[in-house]
Amino acid sequence: MQSTTRMCFSFFIRLSLPAILLFLGLTQAAGGELPQGPRYPSDLALGPGQKYLFTANSASGSISMVRIASGKVLHELRLGSAARPSQITAFLHNRAQRVAVSDRDAGKVYILSITDSAPPRLELLRTLPAPGGPEGLQYVQSSSALVVACSKSNRVLLFNPDAEKPLASIETVEGPRRLLSLEESSPGQVAVTGRDSVGLLDLGKNMQAGKVAPAKGRALNIQGLAFSRGNILLSHQVQPTEVAVDPQMIVWGLILANRVTSIPVSTIAVRDDKRKEGGGVPEEKYIYGVGYQGGDPRHRIVPLDQRQRANGDPGKPALVPRPQAAGDLLLLPSGGTNRLVFVDTDEAYLPGTEPLSRQEALPSIKVGDRPVAVACAADGRRAYVLCSLEDSIWEIDLVTRKAQRTILLGPTPKPTEVHLGAKIFFNSKRSNGGWYSCNSCHPEGETRGHNFDTHADGDGLAKKAPDLHGSSRTPPWAWNGKFKTLQGQVSASLHSTMAVNQEPAPKDVARVIAFLESLLPRPTTHTLDSLGGDPQKGAALFQKAACATCHKPPFYTVPDLKDVGVFDEYDGYRDYNPPSLLGAGRRSRFLHDGRATSLRSIFTLHDKENKHGKAHTLTQDELSDLVAFLRTL
Repeated sequence: MQSTTRMCFSFFIRLSLPAILLFLGLTQAAGGELPQGPRYPSDLALGPGQKYLFTANSASGSISMVRIASGKVLHELRLGSAARPSQITAFLHNRAQRVAVSDRDAGKVYILSITDSAPPRLELLRTLPAPGGPEGLQYVQSSSALVVACSKSNRVLLFNPDAEKPLASIETVEGPRRLLSLEESSPGQVAVTGRDSVGLLDLGKNMQAGKVAPAKGRALNIQGLAFSRGNILLSHQVQPTEVAVDPQMIVWGLILANRVTSIPVSTIAVRDDKRKEGGGVPEEKYIYGVGYQGGDPRHRIVPLDQRQRANGDPGKPALVPRPQAAGDLLLLPSGGTNRLVFVDTDEAYLPGTEPLSRQEALPSIKVGDRPVAVACAADGRRAYVLCSLEDSIWEIDLVTRKAQRTILLGPTPKPTEVHLGAKIFFNSKRSNGGWYSCNSCHPEGETRGHNFDTHADGDGLAKKAPDLHGSSRTPPWAWNGKFKTLQGQVSASLHSTMAVNQEPAPKDVARVIAFLESLLPRPTTHTLDSLGGDPQKGAALFQKAACATCHKPPFYTVPDLKDVGVFDEYDGYRDYNPPSLLGAGRRSRFLHDGRATSLRSIFTLHDKENKHGKAHTLTQDELSDLVAFLRTL
């Protein structure tokens, strides 16, 4: 691990490895063998002309190109052994068909073309540098610009797909991940989802024009966007309270619920034209609802759950326009229940209400294992559902609402212990009523900084869900260090946190542990300019400030509880399990309850007792260097 850390560190300082990786990617794309699987695709796109489907395969670092007519994979382009494709989009740029793929870990966006060969193939044209965790992609025809949402820098970048230098950079909502062009009604406007809010971007002015926090600011895991008749439709979960997990609280939807929220674009506008110097919008001018209290009464809510038949982990939806009907049809994958849900957008509760469940179930059909995204044909007759844990695309006849065929991206993933553990981790049916899964609190094994009272670790207030990458190697477990073995932690999670009657089978616990062991720490890509300090100096200051006392390499933690002066007066805890700092640069909230919203604020705002090592003795410049080092781990 120490040698790996040094290698990652050299990547940030010398900045020579990207060129090497690009060379490797080109070599492997030309003749390297593709893995047998699993691919675990994370996103799909329907190409212009409706001839091809493209998938971003996160596990295999590849892009698949499928001919719709035959259902055959024409080509699978491997981007390199270190690549981890996240989101994908296909578009026409200067009348040429292009595919763009984001790679959050590498801080890149790949621009691909389609060759004229028989059969056609994908070809890597160029790589756009996008430090800051690029994820969401959207091509805006009126601006001829590719918009890239960078989740770790809280910015959106605009590119000409033919050039590597960004055209503009726009500060936006925290943790931007999904994008939606509003081109059909408002040229130059793009919606962007964040950790718990939605922003409205004006590309003509290179600024954020407004933002809104749905569900009274308690929305989380906002997975998709669609546009219908002047409204932005969000698929997401909502956390009404932070109370301890309890079976009765679950069935009432008071722990986590699943819903679609319809937000009129007009309600995301700024109240007046007053703007601060530099083009930004004063925070107090955003519309968050009525006087910052409660949800906006103009938002409409479609709950997705019945009390004993919930639709956990809604994914990326697609819209089927129905001009002759009162509302359009939203096709919504429920990743936790393996179903495709049909949502009539006219079926919404009265404005101003916040329903958490429904009396009658929404119509749905069973699809493959862990559906994460849907694309819809232009004629509205067929839809394509991407099933991640099955490495497949299901074609659905929307007239009969039946599956027509299954397109395999490769051999079906072997039922290894890791794969079987993933099937448990992403399965919301393991919880009481199907409302949420392990993935709901730890999206893709990571953290979005939300607090939960899982009740598995005993009494106490809600705590931040930690990043699980590398967690299998860092005992003890839970913020209070209650669990001395990983078996104990996983068993309690599958029993108490899921609020089910029976304790989990030992083989299920072993499988989840195998999955967790596969989640290895991943470094965060930064340029020297974006770090805001000198990481080499910061490495020395890490020792000088006694950080290694609680965060000892190579895992940057210790198996002891520590008092660093942060506590909750209600539950009395002062001693906490120091989290591993590996991957700290990927996170947006810190400390046991997420009270720190940046690495720097840990030392400037939340170290009032001067117990966080000797960080209080550092100058402001030294603190910048220390934070720069932490962001490279």
